Amino acid sequence: METYHQLVDFASKYKNIVVALGMFDGLHIGHQKIIRTAVEQARSIHGTAFVFSFTNHPRAIVDSLGAPRRISSEQVSLRILRNLGVDVLVEIPFTHAFADTSPEEFIHLLYRHFSPRYIVVGENYTFGKKGVGTPQLLHDMGKTAYHRDHCVLIRFVRWGTNQQYAHSDLYRTGGYNARK
Repeated sequence: METYHQLVDFASKYKNIVVALGMFDGLHIGHQKIIRTAVEQARSIHGTAFVFSFTNHPRAIVDSLGAPRRISSEQVSLRILRNLGVDVLVEIPFTHAFADTSPEEFIHLLYRHFSPRYIVVGENYTFGKKGVGTPQLLHDMGKTAYHRDHCVLIRFVRWGTNQQYAHSDLYRTGGYNARK
């Protein structure tokens, strides 16, 4: 697995990029399902499976009192990502400047650097300034601005007192039609 700590022109280096987006600070079963879906999708199109995340939790910048501690060590996380089949990990620092990025600017950044064939996110994934960007916006902008219908949404149901995750449905954002 290759690792990057800055954004470069990944689209010129790798083909058919499928990127999982999120703050994968603990790599619990829900995070693993998102990443595994990205890896499976990449393999199905002979592409490259990416994980795009941050070295620090976004809440460390936007709400320093509410920033959670990292659940697993960097070494453990890297081993899990390798075992899941991730080809490339991109982890950049979440900064004040990045926190001010609009959702639309973030989507443009994704296409400029990754030109993804597919984007895989969890149902509660948000992005952009104040976290107002949604999976639906990823879909809508991808379809209108980049002529791609590519966002894969993983929906989970919480169960049990430990808030464990069980996979419920896999949706493609062509209007979020369930794939069973």
